Amino acid sequence: MGTFIIQRPVTIIMFFSALCLFGIISLCNITMDLLPPIQYPEVSVITLYPGAAPSEIEQLITRPIEEAINSVAGVTRIHSESIEGASLVVATLQWGSNVDYALLKVREKVDLVKGILPQDVYKPIVTRFDPNSLPIMNIAITSRSMDLRELRYEAEKNIVPLFERIEGIGNAKVTGGKIRQIEALINRDALQAYNVGIHEIVDSLQASHYNYPAGTLVTGSKELIIRTAGEFNTISDIQNVPVKKTKDGRIIFLKHVARVVDGFKEITSHSFINRQPCITLSIIKESGKNTVLVCHKAGQLVHSLQKKYGNRLSFDIVIDNSQYIRSAISNVVSSAIAGSVIAFVVLLLFTQRFYAAFIITIAIPVSIIITFFFMNLFSININMMSLGGLTICVGMLVDCGIIVIESIAATKHTSSIPDAIRAIAPSLVASTLTSVVIFLPLLLIKGLGGSLFAHLAITVTIALFASLCVALFLIPALHTIRSQRIHHTTRHKNFWAIVTGSIPFHKVDSLLQTIEHHYITLLNMLLSQSKYIYTATVAIILLGICSVCIISKSLMPQTKQSHFTIRLEAPPGTTLQQTVDMLSYIDSLLVHYPGIDKRLMTAGYNPEDYTEYFGREKNTNIGQIHVLLQHNASADDCIKYLQQHVKLPHDIIVEYNVSHTDFVQVLRIGSGDITINCTGDSIHDIDEAATAFIRECNTQPWVMQCAKEMKQGKPELVIQADTDKLASFGLTLQDIASHIHTAIYGTYSGKYIESDYEIDIVTRFDEQYRDSIDDIEMIPIQANEGTSFIPLTTIASISSSQGYSSIIRTNQQRCVPIHVVTRGISQDKAIQKLKSIWEKHKKPTVSFMLSQDMTETKESLQSLYAILILSIVLIYMIIASQFESLLYPVIIMSSVPVALCGSFIFLFITYKSINIMSLMGAVILIGTIVNNAILLLATIIENHHIKKDVLESIKISSTQRLRPIIMTSLTTVCGLIPLALGLQEGSDVQSPLAIAIIGGMIVGTAFIMLCLPHFICKAIKDKP
Repeated sequence: MGTFIIQRPVTIIMFFSALCLFGIISLCNITMDLLPPIQYPEVSVITLYPGAAPSEIEQLITRPIEEAINSVAGVTRIHSESIEGASLVVATLQWGSNVDYALLKVREKVDLVKGILPQDVYKPIVTRFDPNSLPIMNIAITSRSMDLRELRYEAEKNIVPLFERIEGIGNAKVTGGKIRQIEALINRDALQAYNVGIHEIVDSLQASHYNYPAGTLVTGSKELIIRTAGEFNTISDIQNVPVKKTKDGRIIFLKHVARVVDGFKEITSHSFINRQPCITLSIIKESGKNTVLVCHKAGQLVHSLQKKYGNRLSFDIVIDNSQYIRSAISNVVSSAIAGSVIAFVVLLLFTQRFYAAFIITIAIPVSIIITFFFMNLFSININMMSLGGLTICVGMLVDCGIIVIESIAATKHTSSIPDAIRAIAPSLVASTLTSVVIFLPLLLIKGLGGSLFAHLAITVTIALFASLCVALFLIPALHTIRSQRIHHTTRHKNFWAIVTGSIPFHKVDSLLQTIEHHYITLLNMLLSQSKYIYTATVAIILLGICSVCIISKSLMPQTKQSHFTIRLEAPPGTTLQQTVDMLSYIDSLLVHYPGIDKRLMTAGYNPEDYTEYFGREKNTNIGQIHVLLQHNASADDCIKYLQQHVKLPHDIIVEYNVSHTDFVQVLRIGSGDITINCTGDSIHDIDEAATAFIRECNTQPWVMQCAKEMKQGKPELVIQADTDKLASFGLTLQDIASHIHTAIYGTYSGKYIESDYEIDIVTRFDEQYRDSIDDIEMIPIQANEGTSFIPLTTIASISSSQGYSSIIRTNQQRCVPIHVVTRGISQDKAIQKLKSIWEKHKKPTVSFMLSQDMTETKESLQSLYAILILSIVLIYMIIASQFESLLYPVIIMSSVPVALCGSFIFLFITYKSINIMSLMGAVILIGTIVNNAILLLATIIENHHIKKDVLESIKISSTQRLRPIIMTSLTTVCGLIPLALGLQEGSDVQSPLAIAIIGGMIVGTAFIMLCLPHFICKAIKDKP
């Protein structure tokens, strides 16, 4: 191998150049996204039943669907939520399950129960939670010349198709505005005067709008298609629909009993951009497409549309997920570049040879570019995890190169390079394996952690192996070429001499000599007085343990963006306009606040859009303001200002959330509060137990707030039919419900066609006959066609009540989630105390348990703890194989717990939580820190074979390895400093990981150089 390198250095350089060329080409083809693709093992069934109360939804829809899908193989948990007008049932599978197969089976089970669902319920939608189905861009469209109905029509007809033609956009969805609708508004008095039933009108309209094929007709040489055509193309077509023929032959048309209005659907939502009414266009990309590229193309189209419409329309991009992705990835890249530059400076100061530092640093870009080639082969996209992994190992990529250059520098002739490489190759391979082996167990993690870290593990493994190949092949080849050129000319020698001559290396030498002198003095003292070693070690471990106990735990680190959200929730029953008025009051406080760019205010929801039911509850009493900040504006300061100035009644809840939008939606992580589910069959028993539990929790000093999620719903009017009277009139409960539904909510009765644009036709009572309780009591019910009408109160009673805004069920039992916010106590201790409290309030019919999200968080953290242990075991095996000893690996591994304590201490100092990212840093640290210990032990053993005195060998070896160990540690630490600072948007995700490695490297390296020699000394002396 070594001989081939010095004989064919150009071939080696060309081979690596080709790999780099392929890497650059691959980089252009790799998609870019925020996070790796995450497929949640969940199947959701969403069923819409507009106008139905939560209790009806639960009884008529949710329970039958739960019972049906409970028998699907692989389902571990069923969670459901019944809210006004909709049922959401979520079946959770085991991680790693075939979700597509489960989706098919769930769809089959749901099809079986369609027959027992209400007739007018919408078709159940069986889907799965896909982060790619969430909007990547929201565009607010306003107009000064069009009303909201015309604006929505223009957007749906002429703007949406343009966006959906863009490659990579799967769907463009319009929300807000007024949806055009043709209404047949029935005159109650005329209905009774002409003796026309409600359903006669609906049936007549539906029968008049009918297209049906009738076959073909062959005439001569032509074949004609025959079809029956029935379409409404004008309002008069609808008005002149015959609804009944009287006994005397007179035809009653629709216009006799109803007026036809070209209006719009009942408004259930409002949107405003900077206080101007608007509609919102949500862009959803196709799965697997490049988010940044798709958003860029959409942004270009917005720019061209603004030019096209001029002053008629105004387009504002309110949310653009690609901005955060670009910012986050740009910061990771800049951190990698800054880390590379810092590593080069460190190498230059230590090696004092410009060319040597330069060719060592080459390992960084070459290894990363080669990694891009393999990322493309393995279908790994550029995301926070994969790029973050490359940034983390920036300092590690030069470790092998440093050893190779030092070994080559020790040779006097080029012909000796092969021997030098052969001598160090086994150690380099073993050192790389100790760094790589810690990533292999990450591929065994199930759940969210496994999906997140698979990309990181693969990219770092490829990069480290690439750096090993660069160190063993490319660096010797570059050194050989340089040696040959220097042999023939002195021009380059003079150039490098001029470059390096301007750097004050003598000052660096003086500093290093001072460090070495103090180090030798300190080492002699510690070797002679071991009590200081044990005291320091115990102190570090105790500090680390205390830090672990105090530091908060969460699934993912908190991430801040340049926007935040204000969420307002008014009491149930609050009208949409009242909600808008309260939001407008808050918005008025933001108008003159400095540093605010845009404000998107939304209230209400679209009950017919199933995507509205993912995420937090939406209703007409709930609204939010999405606030976009200008550069360098502080979200925290703005929130403090609002908290001081917003004055609303106490029953109105206002929440201020610094946006973690991308991670909350994609990872579905919460704020770290504790959520407990109180479950049972009787809602009364559950509510009673939950109330008692909350009452006691709120008396505890460590509880800041404890409240249940289940809230009172809108006031209800309950119509209770008298079954005896129904039977006497020949009516059924379904007849009554159908009459009331058509009169109040309305029934779909066909389509109105205008220029290929389809508009719904809805039949219901005119507003003056449905705006009071008296009107509902007087709804005319007709038992049979032609019979007289009877008022509703004749056969039914009407009473008022109040249910719940939502009914939650877990594993087919009713559930009341309880949220607990703690203070001054770790989450683990809080959970233990909460368990002791809920044991007091348990009943035979009621139980308490941690929520699924809390359980998943604990399991994810526990799996990383297990990976830590497994990594330590694997590294022990590699070191034992390298030294052919069972004792030496124990000595080397003694640096691991100390280094880990250093990580936790630094996390505590920097106010970071223990989360998946910081634990990932701890895992990476294990493979990094032991390399220095291996290097020191190997040198001590080698010198001990030459010099029999153990202490003398240790002192000489420690002095010899002081500079290389400081150099490799500094390159790793300094390379991570830009990432650890986390000053810019998007870099705060990787910050805990970098801090964990930096803290562990600093404390661990100090332990290796000062304390480990003592333990090695004892092991060698005790060795037989």
